[in-house]
Amino acid sequence: MNTPSFDIRQSLISPKVHHEMPYPLLKLPYGLQRRLRSLATPKETYNLQVAIGHHKSYLHPHQICFTKYSYYLYIINKGGNIILTDTSPWFNINKVLDWKNGSLRPVRYELQMYYLQKSDYDSPIFDHLLISCHKIALIKSVLNPTTFNKLVKQCKPERITEFVAVYYISPFLTVPMICDAFCNLQSLYLAASDHVTKNWLKEILNFRKLNLKKLRVGGRFDNLFGFEPQELSQLFQREDPGFYLTLNCWHPPTNAARRIRQKFGLHFEEFKSNGHGRFEEGFLIIKFGNKCAGEGYFALPTPEVITRFFFQVVPLTVN
Repeated sequence: MNTPSFDIRQSLISPKVHHEMPYPLLKLPYGLQRRLRSLATPKETYNLQVAIGHHKSYLHPHQICFTKYSYYLYIINKGGNIILTDTSPWFNINKVLDWKNGSLRPVRYELQMYYLQKSDYDSPIFDHLLISCHKIALIKSVLNPTTFNKLVKQCKPERITEFVAVYYISPFLTVPMICDAFCNLQSLYLAASDHVTKNWLKEILNFRKLNLKKLRVGGRFDNLFGFEPQELSQLFQREDPGFYLTLNCWHPPTNAARRIRQKFGLHFEEFKSNGHGRFEEGFLIIKFGNKCAGEGYFALPTPEVITRFFFQVVPLTVN
């Protein structure tokens, strides 16, 4: 296996793009400097060396950082082992990246995590990643307030504009909590059969403006639609004009279509897809069926038949 190339000269952020943080580490006795360097993780070492100032004497040795990066990186719990790869788990993983060699790898575009358990969020793999990407996706990974807060600390939350989580989401992790942690979030997708409660929309209305462009929520029928049309109108009127909401109902009841039209038809105008474009701004989009219905470990999803409804919420068509 060929060893990826490194460039030690680029192992620190240039002072032209990073403001140095004066810190008197170099005033420590040499022995303590060496001890600090030996105890620090690769990510801690990197941050310390940047804080000291890369034009000065570093805490030797220099922290090696990859200069080449993949657009997509995947952290996967495979049979209890944490692996890092740039190959989607839906394909045969023929390339596993070595994250235990003491180097640091940047994540600049998208990070996806599969099958993570609670303890995996404390894995040393995060000490070898500089997570500054704009999208994070968790598929079949345990996600609750504790694991979510650990994840936030591992990344640069101000860089995250898109967050996705499918399956195994605690009902105690709410939309407001996620939007509060990621201040520049534009797209949020949460889908798990037991995640949303009947008060999920009330929780949002009791929060500040979300500032999202897209919100997608999936769950069981009764909880997912446990709100009143007036509450839905409040949400849309508070958000920017380009906002739209998608509700993905898993395992809908047989009379779901009739109940949806009874609930929303008197308040909002229903449209049909023209087969080419898609309704977005100011629309409530309802999907019956789940495109990721496969439960198998490392198995391809088995899509359900998906039925869509489109209701224009803003402006209201009936007072």
